[in-house]
Parts: sequence; C-alpha cells; structure tokens
Amino acid sequence: MKHKLFSTACSVFAGHSAYKDVLLTYGAYLYESYDFNEAGFVFYRAGEMEQAFESFMKCDPPAWRDAFKIKIDEEMVEDTVQELDSKRIFDDAAIICRDYLKDDTRSTQYWCRAGQWAEAIRVCPLDKEDMMRDCLIQSAAAIADHLDEIMFKYNKQIARLRIVKDEKMARLGKHTKGQYYFWH
Repeated sequence: MKHKLFSTACSVFAGHSAYKDVLLTYGAYLYESYDFNEAGFVFYRAGEMEQAFESFMKCDPPAWRDAFKIKIDEEMVEDTVQELDSKRIFDDAAIICRDYLKDDTRSTQYWCRAGQWAEAIRVCPLDKEDMMRDCLIQSAAAIADHLDEIMFKYNKQIARLRIVKDEKMARLGKHTKGQYYFWH
C-alpha cells in the first residue's frame, strides 16, 4: 500500500485478538485489487486456507505450487492442467502430470509442446519412443505453419507499404512508381 499501513497495523495488533481481522481485511483489499498472489499469502497467514487456495488459483498464471501446498485432489489437479494447457503454459502442465498425476506419457507430450526436448526424452517411457517421433513431427509442422503465417503477414505488409509510398510520392508530385529505397 502507498503508506505502508498494513505493516504498521500488523505491528500494532501483533498478539492481539484483532490481528486476524487486520489480516483478513488486508487480504480482502488485495483480492479486490486483483493482487491474488499477495492476497493468498495474507489469507494463509491468517489461517484462512480456503480463501488462500482460491486466491492462489485465481492468479494468472495460477500459483499452483502455493495452492497445492494447501490442498490437493485429483480433480483439481486435472483442472489445473487443463487451464495451463489453455494458457499454453506447457512446462508447468508437464511438471504437474509427472509429479502429481504420475503420468509420464502426458508429461512427455507437454514437454514436447513446450519445446523442452531434453526433459521430454528424460521422462519418456521406454515403450513410448514412437510418441517422441510423433511429437517432434507435430512440433516441426507447427513451426512451419507459424513461419508460413508470419511470411504471409510480412508480404501483405510490404505490399501495403509499397502502395502507401506510391500514394505519398504522388501527393508530393514525384513520380517514382516502382522505385523503393528500403525494400524490393
């Protein structure tokens, strides 16, 4: 906060019955201010584990490591993996699949999608080596598609810049159609 009132209030109310109320009020303020990570720590300090968990999971990206310290169940873990996947945070999804779901196959797929080939090879089950080849082919295809898209946009922008330059030169009375100084 601007005037550091929270730390002053904590020192004044330390050991007092109102200490938890100060923490909860500040946690609510942080939560309403969209500072979910800090709110999670304040709620944790106040002993309000449900509010702390909710705050950690609302972070963008989710502070799943901190949330998983509070509580963990398989459905929540799956939901977190899906959320990380949708936000394209593949390395965290890979860690959760390996460490919490004990699913090396999915972990390998996420490591591949993250472009972390050494990690993918390290965790790849021996009977799933074909999967690594498929992941590599998919990644190469995705990179090629991305480069095609970039080149399409680049060529479109260059064509538009040529038109704009020709129009500008025509307005200035210079007839240099077809001559370009920075690009061809």
